[in-house]
Amino acid sequence: MWSIPKDILEAEILCRLPIKSLLRFKCVSKEWHCLISDPKFALYRQKKQGEIDNNNTIHQRVLVLAISPDRLQSLHCLTRCITELNFNFPFESIPNVIIGSCNGLVCMALHGCKDFFIYNPSTRAHKKLPDPDISLGSPYLYGFGYDSSTDDYKVLAVSCLRVLLKVFSMKAFSWRDVHYNLGVKLFYGTESPPKGCLFNGALHWLVSGFHFGSQDPVIIAFDLAEEKFCRVGEACHPRSVSLGVVGGCLSLNVCCSNCVDKTTDFELWVMKQYGVHSSWERLTKIDNDIMVRYHGSLVTLCTATGTDGGDEIIMINKWREFISCNLNERTLEEIYRPNFDWCETVSYTESILSPNVL
Repeated sequence: MWSIPKDILEAEILCRLPIKSLLRFKCVSKEWHCLISDPKFALYRQKKQGEIDNNNTIHQRVLVLAISPDRLQSLHCLTRCITELNFNFPFESIPNVIIGSCNGLVCMALHGCKDFFIYNPSTRAHKKLPDPDISLGSPYLYGFGYDSSTDDYKVLAVSCLRVLLKVFSMKAFSWRDVHYNLGVKLFYGTESPPKGCLFNGALHWLVSGFHFGSQDPVIIAFDLAEEKFCRVGEACHPRSVSLGVVGGCLSLNVCCSNCVDKTTDFELWVMKQYGVHSSWERLTKIDNDIMVRYHGSLVTLCTATGTDGGDEIIMINKWREFISCNLNERTLEEIYRPNFDWCETVSYTESILSPNVL
């Protein structure tokens, strides 16, 4: 019987197929089922897709988790199409906190950091995690990422009131306490999201610089392999409101408010050399006459490619309107306005990876 060599099957055929086709092809044979279900194949496929599509725009989406009414949606960054995702979680109430995303998986939790679970929006597979047993009334920073040194996925919950964090390991399938090494309490701004920005093998947050002796906000990072905090550096501007990743660099959204004439300009900065303060470079600036139509501060969700082929940034404002920022033309455009009272969002890349085989 004629058969396709495994290296060609994996590297040249299966890794180029869409998720729906791969799910169907699991039924072809035991060999195909094992190959497609292998986490290493999922990561390899994602890498190959990234090589084919530089910005990974074709497979880049934003997960929208809404309350009142309860909705779970996926926004395709290139086509602007909205896909309704069915809730199939075995909980009394739906999740309403997004912890983070990594390699096509999204970590979510119920309000108050209860019932954590890992979810793949592309395949609808999910896995519930053990209860972290943390104080429901305490403010937390949190995050989700992949430790390539141990091939392990980790979830973090960092207490802002105590010098303590909880780390969950998918391999050990358990939580453990870690006393972090910064020696100060961490407080994030009212506009800065509490979920960590995953970049360069670490989770990053923009926190108050008060305890660090800085008037400007400070960027801190938790290295997922070393399991240690470090201070990356000060923000480029005192009005920095959120972190992101743009063009392979750590980025900052800055809202420059003028109290005298009550205007607000928006600036997007990138750290061209990681950890070097002098390498901050302003990528674009949007003037007040445009910003005023989009209700102030913007949070970066992902980098994409616009319909005209130019670079753009998909962002969300405080009114939960999705905005596209064209970097070349320095313009903003509303691309989606959901009819929700409140929603959580995170960007993710389509993936075959199942949380049940990690």
